[in-house]
Amino acid sequence: MFKKEILCCMLPVIIAVSFGQCKEANEILKLPFDNEVPTATDIVQKAGYPAESHEVVTQDGYILRMDRITGSKESPPSVNKPAVLLIHGILDASPTWVVTGPGKGL
Repeated sequence: MFKKEILCCMLPVIIAVSFGQCKEANEILKLPFDNEVPTATDIVQKAGYPAESHEVVTQDGYILRMDRITGSKESPPSVNKPAVLLIHGILDASPTWVVTGPGKGL
């Protein structure tokens, strides 16, 4: 019974936070993009960061798209910076990491 009461109290908070993040994400996506559906690289570049996208074909023929943010507004691109690998879930995509915009996304 106690778990049910906690869920009833927390659910409105979770929903409210989710809608707040969606509103911020929608503001980012209102920017004009060349593609109908913006990629993570499109979103990052519109925010003023250098980014690149690469297609990789695995040995078994699977095609992957790798997105890379090469620098920041304060720090120019460099080959000596450490890499960070972010892998999204099975029903997700790479824009998840950056759609909330500068200062809020990864």
